[in-house]
Amino acid sequence: MSKEKRTSIDWSKHELIIEEHETHTVHWLKQPDTICLNVKFTNIHGQLLVTGDFKSWVFCREFTPCATAEAGVSDGYWCEKLSIANHRIQYENFDPDYTRERILEEAPPMLIENYSLNPTLESKIKEYIETSDYLSDVEDMLEEINLDSDLKKEMEYWGKCYQSADDEYDYIEAMRDMPDGYDFESYIIGKKMDVSLDCVFDAFEEICRRLSDEKNK
Repeated sequence: MSKEKRTSIDWSKHELIIEEHETHTVHWLKQPDTICLNVKFTNIHGQLLVTGDFKSWVFCREFTPCATAEAGVSDGYWCEKLSIANHRIQYENFDPDYTRERILEEAPPMLIENYSLNPTLESKIKEYIETSDYLSDVEDMLEEINLDSDLKKEMEYWGKCYQSADDEYDYIEAMRDMPDGYDFESYIIGKKMDVSLDCVFDAFEEICRRLSDEKNK
């Protein structure tokens, strides 16, 4: 099972209702005497349908909780099954803070490696990228770390991307204005799992845990 839950919902307080039908099987987690914060897993015709208070999702394989009880739920595996079943479904959302975090984590080391800079300059490069008046600071930075023109362009590029990250469309527009030598693999974009899907995966693991415990009694 996963060591950490994805969300703060305490599924242990929910009741688990299991329905075995001729054509389908249902695992339903719900709070007693109410259907608040409920999630229902329906296995039917080789697919898993998830309904309830955390949006509706369709996966291209059935849910077998006892078989996955020890390993837990693989987010990547089930997102792949989700994508196959739904093609263009959006299950990740652009996150401005995470995007900025990724820029500061990934861009400075990349610049240091590409231009054979001293690794001690990483903090200065981060400072340059994240400052709100990055363009006015260029000359001071040039004097301090001896930027050549290509490196200057790349640092300006990452600074503009960083400042544009409040809005997904502005950010993508800034990302497209790549310096020479960049390609689409150079994109840094921060997306996080839809919180409703995180809730579904936590509920999924709670069912696995209960059925595994029951089996091992």
